[in-house]
Amino acid sequence: MTIREALTFDDVLLVPAASSVLPGQVDTRTRLTKTVELGIPLVSAAMDTVTEAALAIAMAQAGGMGVIHRNLSIEEQADHVRRVKKFESGMVVNPVTIAPDATLADAHSLMERYRISGIPVVETLNGKGAGKLVGILTNRDVRFATDTRQPVRDLMTKENLITVREGSVGADEAKRLLHKHRIEKILVVDEAYRCVGLITVKDIEKAQKYPNACNDERGRLRVAAATSVGDDGLKRALALIEAECDVVVVDTAHGHSRGVLETVARIKKQSNYTQVAAGNVATADGAKALIDAGADAVKVGIGPGSICTTRMVAGVGVPQFTALSRHGFGGRNGARQRRSLLPGRSHRYAEARSRGCRGASALQGTGRKRRAPDRRRLACGDGLHRLPRHPQFPAECELRAHHGLRSARGPRPRRHGDPRGAELSQRAVAHRVFRQQTNDRHGRLYAGYP
Repeated sequence: MTIREALTFDDVLLVPAASSVLPGQVDTRTRLTKTVELGIPLVSAAMDTVTEAALAIAMAQAGGMGVIHRNLSIEEQADHVRRVKKFESGMVVNPVTIAPDATLADAHSLMERYRISGIPVVETLNGKGAGKLVGILTNRDVRFATDTRQPVRDLMTKENLITVREGSVGADEAKRLLHKHRIEKILVVDEAYRCVGLITVKDIEKAQKYPNACNDERGRLRVAAATSVGDDGLKRALALIEAECDVVVVDTAHGHSRGVLETVARIKKQSNYTQVAAGNVATADGAKALIDAGADAVKVGIGPGSICTTRMVAGVGVPQFTALSRHGFGGRNGARQRRSLLPGRSHRYAEARSRGCRGASALQGTGRKRRAPDRRRLACGDGLHRLPRHPQFPAECELRAHHGLRSARGPRPRRHGDPRGAELSQRAVAHRVFRQQTNDRHGRLYAGYP
């Protein structure tokens, strides 16, 4: 068996060279897919401890993109997508409306659900809110109303409505009208005086505050969401497409599998607008298979995340730098093919050379003795570490793998003060010494487990 050398990001450095470019002059824009451009090359992980609507909004405003996790019901996940899409836009297209006969309780329910402060009031047509605009209901109209059964027609503002025709005003003209009439919302109507949009002060302020935000062609924030494979995955993907999700991510631990390839092909047939990303893979063959299935972007990396346990549990993966450089870019099968390759999550984690049995047999390395510079804070490096002699500890050395319990004597070992730990070279070992050791006359360490 041949064991090939592979590298992590901590194994390499960039060689500095002469430059005339200042940091503020750097253009950080990049493409996630052929049609989706990012202001900064950052995408948040589709994890239930990381990305929901709040972070997706913050990521998009900063220029990146958030991938909403799939540990939600289909309805809840689609609702998170809608929150992001409606949070900021040049013009709210097909805004939430209410009928004149609805009650104040209905209006409060809509405002709370969609987190909005104003609702256009339209006549119902065949049981649907698609009729003529008759007014608008704002916080000012309902602030002191107490009867929840009172109809909206008695509370709404219906005189001197400020409206514009669809496509007739730009951002500067909209700001002038808002200032002139001292209002916060402009109603956009079509030739039949039906409400088709809404321009708000908040959206204009957000656009000015976040000029590098990741927006779609309508000025709305972009968002991605994860789905799984099979019929359930397709059902979830259809709901996300209906919620106008920009990128559907087929998110699995092993992307080079038949289920993932079939799901990607099925989703691509459902929409020409929504882009599809898929993964995770760690080889050129896996990337090429996903591209051939129709993926617009490929997620590269198995288990490099700072809290991901795939490598420890399954014992599979490729160090992240090698996965991207050797297999992703310029691999023997030409895996790139003008598709974006996304590094899987954060790469800051220990990448060991091999994985044997777990538990007491998980120790790896050369056994080189080394004294820690600080009794309470261990230094990471090659092989086993030894603490200075201390009279309070028994004469034995107690060793565990780095993902074991915390030491009673101090914090977990870190490199360079990194608060979450750093990814180690595959030639290094992230093991920890918990207690004082003793050595025999040959200088060998004794190791014991409770």
